Amino acid sequence: RLMVDSWATSFRKKIGDQPGVQIVQLSFVEGTLYKMFKSSLLGALKSRTAEEMQAGHLMAFANSEPFREAIGIKNRVVGYAFLVDPERRIRWRAAGYALHHEMAFLAQAVEELTTATSSRATSSRAATSSSAATSRKRKPSRAPSKA
Repeated sequence: RLMVDSWATSFRKKIGDQPGVQIVQLSFVEGTLYKMFKSSLLGALKSRTAEEMQAGHLMAFANSEPFREAIGIKNRVVGYAFLVDPERRIRWRAAGYALHHEMAFLAQAVEELTTATSSRATSSRAATSSSAATSRKRKPSRAPSKA
């Protein structure tokens, strides 16, 4: 948890609140014994987490193997940080504690991604409003009436 917290804290300090950018922390809890204490574990997580960050904390009581294999997590003990775009593609990753030079790379990647995303959104809105204006200008054609 300390490794992940180092990323989350550094991220908030360096990048702050940007529209469309959020921090999500995912913890896998594996084993039947832990599932029996699910409500206690969730309560402990909630009490240790600042209220404004609680929505971004997820705890999965499931086997993490398929998830870890899919995104290339090799070591269960190390904390991982990922930058994921709106299409759910991993754009950047790191493992371990947040280091200064890695935070600089992350900040640059976030800036590039938010700029590209906002440019696409602006282009999409412009295309939508342009096609809407064009469709308003056209008059509907009428079939000749039979008399």
